[in-house]
Order: sequence, then C-alpha cells, then structure tokens
Amino acid sequence: MTRFEGLDALIRQEEGKQRRAARARAERSISNVIRDLSDLEGFEIRLGIQGDLARALKTYRGPDGETEEDPGVTLVEVAVALEYGDETTPEYAPYRTAAEADGPRWLKATRTRIQRFVETGDAVSLETGLREVAVAMVQDQKATIVEIDEPPNSQETIDRKGSDNPMIDTGQFLNSQRALLVLPGAPPFLAG
Repeated sequence: MTRFEGLDALIRQEEGKQRRAARARAERSISNVIRDLSDLEGFEIRLGIQGDLARALKTYRGPDGETEEDPGVTLVEVAVALEYGDETTPEYAPYRTAAEADGPRWLKATRTRIQRFVETGDAVSLETGLREVAVAMVQDQKATIVEIDEPPNSQETIDRKGSDNPMIDTGQFLNSQRALLVLPGAPPFLAG
C-alpha cells in the first residue's frame, strides 16, 4: 500500500464517519420535528363572537335614538343573519368576505410561525406569533364589517340608526369580534 492509498482509505473512513454522524443528526432532527408538530395537534384559531358574548342580547337604536336590548335575539343570531340573511336581513357575508380577502395572508402568517417553530423548537415564539395572527384576524374582520356597504340599508333603517352603514347600528356586533387561540399546553388567548 502506498502512502496515498493509505491516506485515501483514512479520508474515506473519516467521510463515512461524518456521513453517519450527519445522518444521525438528521434522524434526531426529524424525530424532534415530528414530536414538535404532534404538540400542535388541537391547535386552532376561531374567529367570530366568542364566550359570553355569544349569549349577549342584541342591542339596537330605538325610535328615540336610545340603545335598547332585544330580549329575543342573541348576538350570535345577529351574526348568522348578517352572514346568511333571513326574512328581515339581507345577506352581507362578513365572515366569508374577510376569509376570502384575508384568509390567504392569515394562512401564510400561520405557516411562517409554525415553520419557525419547527426550525427552532421555540414554543414561546410560536405562541407569540400565533397571538399576533389572531389579533390581525380580528382587525381584518372589523375592517371588513366597516367596509361592507352592499346591499344598502332602507331609508327607514338609515333614519332610525342615523347612519347608512348596513353592518353597524350600535357598534355591538363590530366590537364583539374576537379570535380565540387554542394551543395545546398554553392557556387560551382571546384577541379583540
């Protein structure tokens, strides 16, 4: 065996050790990623009217301009009527409109936070990042509610409310928008 053949054998042996070590690191990394992702099972962000607000009674501006409660209608029922319409309310679809316009951005932001978590394993950063996404979702939802202007209110409704914004009467529906972040291992976070 020549000096070079012995050196080549040592190099191949060292390269083999390095490849085996790299493979072992990759396998540990993959198992960590799988474990980290399984920690996210059950993660969700719910947008809309949450918690006690769901049972709140609808308020409206009465004929005298004072805010009154409607004892027969909850805020969730108002949300459903605004989303899908009913016998007295046209369909405005504020949730579907926001999801269509802003959903891709929400999804991208969520994926970015999860990818960063997978790369770093930093659960605190993940929770903080997903809280930011939840806050942005509420802001976007509120902006959508303010921006929707079709179909317009009837003149009778405009006169009663003193406003032509079809989605806003007392501001209760607008100000009741929340996003609930549920992340396993962390306390629930309510944005809005």
